Amino acid sequence: MTPQVRIEQVTPSERDVLWHYLQFYIYDMSRFTGAQPVGGVFPYSRFNAYWGEGERRSAWWAKVGGEIAGFALVRLDAGEGRHEIAEFFIVNRWRRRGIGLSFARQLLTRFPGPWRLEELANNQGAIAFWRRVLGGFAPYTEAPRGHADGIERIEQRFVVS
Repeated sequence: MTPQVRIEQVTPSERDVLWHYLQFYIYDMSRFTGAQPVGGVFPYSRFNAYWGEGERRSAWWAKVGGEIAGFALVRLDAGEGRHEIAEFFIVNRWRRRGIGLSFARQLLTRFPGPWRLEELANNQGAIAFWRRVLGGFAPYTEAPRGHADGIERIEQRFVVS
């Protein structure tokens, strides 16, 4: 049975907590990206934007019984009018228990309209996860995409009603 997942917006007072979770996420992703810490910290240049761009960027917690099980960073591409998940992370102890699936679908439902997701093409687990999230939830198109950093991506586009 999947534990009950609550979704909560990260508050400015929780900013430092989110920064620490973001460090775990970037470390976890470094096996796909090659990211290296600078002075013991993984840089994330757009972090401050999540507290300065109003509704264009927002941060969300996945909570199980009051415990943080993960987070997501959501942005709005104003040019295309599409929401995007910039980052999505579930803590190891909560993985493969339905937490991520529930969190992702709750998050997508919170912002009806057009969406775009990207996964690193070398991260087969993430690609499979997002295909599970979208399967039976929202019809989607999928295509490979190049990126300036040289790491290929897989992109899904869909609409949440």
